Amino acid sequence: MQKRGWLLALLLILQVVSAQEFISRDAIPKDIPTTEVVATLAKPAVVQINEIMDVSAQVPGLAFENGKVVEIGPPSKSLLVRESKGSGFVVTPDGYIVTNAHVITPTQEELIDGFLKTTFDTRKVPEPLREPFAEYLKNKLVLTIQPRIVSVLQPISGPTGFILARIPAEVKKVGKATPGKDVAILKVSIKNMPTVSLTTDSPPTGSNIIVIGFPGAAEMGAAPNEATVTSGIISAYKMTEAGWKAIQIDADISPGSSGGPAFDKTGKVIGIATFGTTSAAAGYNWLVPTDIVMEFLNELNVKPARGVLDQVYEQGLLDYWNGKYQTAINEFHMGLELMPGHPLIPDFIFKSRLELEKAGYSTTKWKTAFFIFGAAVLIALIFLFLFFWREEKEIKELEKMRKR
Repeated sequence: MQKRGWLLALLLILQVVSAQEFISRDAIPKDIPTTEVVATLAKPAVVQINEIMDVSAQVPGLAFENGKVVEIGPPSKSLLVRESKGSGFVVTPDGYIVTNAHVITPTQEELIDGFLKTTFDTRKVPEPLREPFAEYLKNKLVLTIQPRIVSVLQPISGPTGFILARIPAEVKKVGKATPGKDVAILKVSIKNMPTVSLTTDSPPTGSNIIVIGFPGAAEMGAAPNEATVTSGIISAYKMTEAGWKAIQIDADISPGSSGGPAFDKTGKVIGIATFGTTSAAAGYNWLVPTDIVMEFLNELNVKPARGVLDQVYEQGLLDYWNGKYQTAINEFHMGLELMPGHPLIPDFIFKSRLELEKAGYSTTKWKTAFFIFGAAVLIALIFLFLFFWREEKEIKELEKMRKR
């Protein structure tokens, strides 16, 4: 523990002049897939974004008479508690986070549609009347919107697996939903957060990409608190009507994945997973490129950076993947000192110890086998020595008897 403390103190003092990039693929055994490497490195820095907003309005009683919608009573207050979820990724150790603008800022149309659905459900409006009632109310409703509450849900290691720790977030800058620049920057007051690396390079069409996020459909599974990894290729680069270049990919972007990072094969973020299309147009999904993200960060004077935790974690993974399990354990323990709830480190410590135990058992078996073999050889030699010694003794006794 004391040795780890000194090493950690040294790292914190030096702050390592230049932030370490993702581990070079050449330094990792070839049998470990690139997707596994990138996902393992990046998952700790991918978070879920949660936004809650109260929307209310006065809604009159309605009826449908003579082919028209008419008001039949005084208005009463209706309330929508709107909750949305998306994904995001950490770009600085002190808690700057990137996501989509539409994750935390719904359009007026989305608010009205959600409000009317809740109102109709509460008032048990028959299905055939919902469309004409909605058309009537859309032009009359005055929505009152309470200040939104935005939280970042960070994956951490819990007693039974992953849990999501809720952290209050401040909205620093928000763009506009697509076709606008669909980017938002959040800030949380946490230190030593895991981060990802960004690049403004544009990989060629056909290049492999990896998307990580929290799709809503995953909540039906056994581990809703763990990010999901999908892969695909870059299908095209196309100019939007707003004048910026979007990246078309064939990897799925499901509701909830919006705002998550998309990585190139080197493990650097090339864009934000922003929206997908219906099954009728499968493979028609879009990223906001990282150069748009950099515009927003530059306006806030925020420079993406890696932290000491990233360096310690990456070095531990490199040691683990190369079979240096005891060294990896030491690195991972330093990582836990920086972030006690790191989502992946405890599992790697456990797996490293298992490997050491297996190696120790294997060594013990060889030592035991060698000892048994050596003992058998020794016994055989003793037996042969006694056999020949006894035979020689008998020969000498016979010679004595002849002389007599």
